[in-house]
Amino acid sequence: MKYTPFKSEQCKIVYEKGYDDLARRWPVPSECRTIETSFGTSYVRISGLENSKTIVLLQGAASTSLMWSHIVSDLINIGYKVVAIDNIHEFGRSYYSAKISTTSDLVDWLDQTLNQLGITDNIELMGLSFGAWLCAQYALSHFTRIHRITLLAPFMAFYWPRFGVFPRLIMCAIPSLFFRKQFCFWILNNAYHGNAAARAMAENWLEEFNLAFKCFRIKVPAKMDLLGPEQFKKIQTKTGIILGLHDRAIKSQKTLEALKNIGFTGDVEMLADAGHDLAWTHTSNIIDFLVRR
Repeated sequence: MKYTPFKSEQCKIVYEKGYDDLARRWPVPSECRTIETSFGTSYVRISGLENSKTIVLLQGAASTSLMWSHIVSDLINIGYKVVAIDNIHEFGRSYYSAKISTTSDLVDWLDQTLNQLGITDNIELMGLSFGAWLCAQYALSHFTRIHRITLLAPFMAFYWPRFGVFPRLIMCAIPSLFFRKQFCFWILNNAYHGNAAARAMAENWLEEFNLAFKCFRIKVPAKMDLLGPEQFKKIQTKTGIILGLHDRAIKSQKTLEALKNIGFTGDVEMLADAGHDLAWTHTSNIIDFLVRR
């Protein structure tokens, strides 16, 4: 059986035009590639010099790889080639054609994509929220290939997300912009009340979010395995974690305490004035974190 993420062929046309319009805001030259995997096609945006060290970026849920446009220039300036991948089971131009239902499926898809790109060892990954969770899951089974991972506000780390996340997200499926705006204002509260650049990123995300809900089918999420104490203890690669104290999606303070309780030896930073949108509001902190590690 073949699966498709779109409500119709016309919806696919509308989405791709809207996505490409939004992609013009990517601030640096890029090369886009379409990678074939057993789960469907992966869409990858590559920026930076070829002989630079590579960092692979994994988006948060209900977003696309364009969420990294606010930090890509800074990453290039500190010596990275940036590989931003649209998650095949989220929004964006990676399209699944086979069923994806487990954590193993997502890890396998990512591994196939990296292999096709020739990124096979000394891998550096950074992800936000759901993307951070996927970074950690990949590192659990492919640690011999990983140089280091950086987890920004990692979802499903020790604890289930805060109660308000899923009800608000489910209500976004109602065909009304009101509910989507409410969700975005809630989850991206710091960005909306931050500087002009952070607010612009939040507005861009709302635009992407609304376009995607109009065009994509509602799908059953893949089963996400919780990253509990035993899983964190098994991660055998250099790991850094950045948390926001005012995160509305995850329990940051409890996560920090849990990391201390297991004797986590990686780098952890708690940003006192940050939330779940820290990838947009605290880009300088992220860059500093990467440089000093």
